[in-house]
Amino acid sequence: MGESGHQSLPNEADPSAAMLRILWAGWLSAAVCVVAKLGIADELVKGPMTADEVAAAVSAHGPSVYRLLRLLATGGIFIEDDQHRFANTPLSETLKSGAGSLRAYAILNGERPITSAWAELMHSARTGEAAFEKAHGATLFEFFERDKAFEQIFSGAMTSRSAAQVRTVTEGFDFSGTNTLVDVGGGRGFLLGSILARNPSQRGVLHDLPIVVAEAKPVLEHLGVADRCDVVGGNFFDAVPAGADGYLLKHILHNWEDDKCVKLLRNIHAAAKPGARLFVLESILPSGNTPHPGKHLDLMMLLLTHGGRERTQAEWEALLMAGGFGSTRFVGLAGPLISVIEARRA
Repeated sequence: MGESGHQSLPNEADPSAAMLRILWAGWLSAAVCVVAKLGIADELVKGPMTADEVAAAVSAHGPSVYRLLRLLATGGIFIEDDQHRFANTPLSETLKSGAGSLRAYAILNGERPITSAWAELMHSARTGEAAFEKAHGATLFEFFERDKAFEQIFSGAMTSRSAAQVRTVTEGFDFSGTNTLVDVGGGRGFLLGSILARNPSQRGVLHDLPIVVAEAKPVLEHLGVADRCDVVGGNFFDAVPAGADGYLLKHILHNWEDDKCVKLLRNIHAAAKPGARLFVLESILPSGNTPHPGKHLDLMMLLLTHGGRERTQAEWEALLMAGGFGSTRFVGLAGPLISVIEARRA
């Protein structure tokens, strides 16, 4: 990048060609979503196969599967040999089922509730309101009540991404300096339980809606920490468990506008011991023209939520200060979509 901040594009001598590639990228993404849902990467684990063989295995139309795979192979997603057989590549390996997979995430991005919301992005641009609600007449969480199948797809995608991030967090940051760690909005306890498993002298408190934490016991037992972790149901906008010297928020604050974030932070401030540490696990956006995947995620937050957003370092500092927390430090981890923002109760 030069002093002007201008970022070069591929084949910049022909901006129209470069723009066409950008416009066509959505078609490539749609093709990825389809092959993920069909489970084609799982089939190709057996070895190279023709499109007809793949189609027979996944109950699809051979010539159409060939056209999909041919396009994806041009992007390094699958590879075609001189016998017109297709095989996996490192990129398509990410679409196989199993730990660390992106398959569930790819399936989610091709589901009609999501694609219909993207079609209403103009509404968000004009009003700042969630495109998802414009498309479906309901917030995301209200829609879950109407469509349980979609809720399962959404939850599966979030769980698969979270599982990969938990390892990044537990291997990349030391939480041992707190005696009691409260995970606010901690879901079923996989992150908190994984932290406790690494710190045998530490106790934990899992806090989330009662319907969510009701499913936490098997997770905590599997991790061997159930005897050191209390489970407390409640709404964190009302109050959070009191008396701890450590509080944790993972991908909670990016769901809300600043006012609600400050309300939650002040609830934690009121509950925490003097000098308690707060650990916020979120994306930190770079300023200017620097590419960052968090800028993509930020647009998804505009699409799905009322006021949810990714934030820059300066915005995080201001938000935490408004909530009563100072002495902020930022710790980058292996993945660009998650960092640890550590602050102390002022």
